[in-house]
Amino acid sequence: MVLDSFVFTISLSADADVLGLFRTVSGHMARYLGLPEEEARQASDMLDRVVAGRLKLLSTGAEPIQVRFERPHTANTVTVDVMSAAVPGDPSAADASSIGPTRENGHSRIRLSWRVHDEA
Repeated sequence: MVLDSFVFTISLSADADVLGLFRTVSGHMARYLGLPEEEARQASDMLDRVVAGRLKLLSTGAEPIQVRFERPHTANTVTVDVMSAAVPGDPSAADASSIGPTRENGHSRIRLSWRVHDEA
């Protein structure tokens, strides 16, 4: 099935109470990205761990965490960005590896991506 392009962003308060809701949303969104069922489950699990990890590092009352799901029309790679206030230990964008968070202007971004294969 060929899926449409889209961008979906959810903002979560920096509070562990939102994890249950996020698990539900991330599970649906991972499937909607166009990933096969097993990959969608793994992607959802990874997103849950990343968001839970950020919540543990952020202080109460920190600005919301934003999670942005994107499926571009012209690409076979989907991305999910987890953006939050920077925390101690986040490397600057210039010093970051391709896996961990990058820090810029007091904010951190963790970018995850997966290749999808549309069925015609």
